[in-house]
Amino acid sequence: MHRLTLPKSARLLKRKQFVYVQRCGQYCRTDQATLRIVPSRHSNVRKVGVTVSKKFGKAHQRNRFKRIVREAFRHVRPNLPGCQVVVSPKGGTLPNFGKLSADLLKHIPEALPLVTSSK
Repeated sequence: MHRLTLPKSARLLKRKQFVYVQRCGQYCRTDQATLRIVPSRHSNVRKVGVTVSKKFGKAHQRNRFKRIVREAFRHVRPNLPGCQVVVSPKGGTLPNFGKLSADLLKHIPEALPLVTSSK
């Protein structure tokens, strides 16, 4: 059983990391969010970053979106391949936790072969 934690080492924290993923990553849209995915150099490293602009809504809505995304990633993290993901909202509605978790599990492994083959 894996510990379901999301330590600081499992998050993208610096602007440089976000820019790298957004420039080199595979673009993937789901019903609730937009994903940018890049394979990690190490197979056991899985990181997530969340970007939400002020267009999405007030601070409490943006913070709730971030919490939902981090929680969904925390639950699916042990089942994902080594990757770095940046998640942005699509539309102005808050995501459904269960559907977002399923989207992450489905779309991240699908997008990784596309990234490695295009390089």
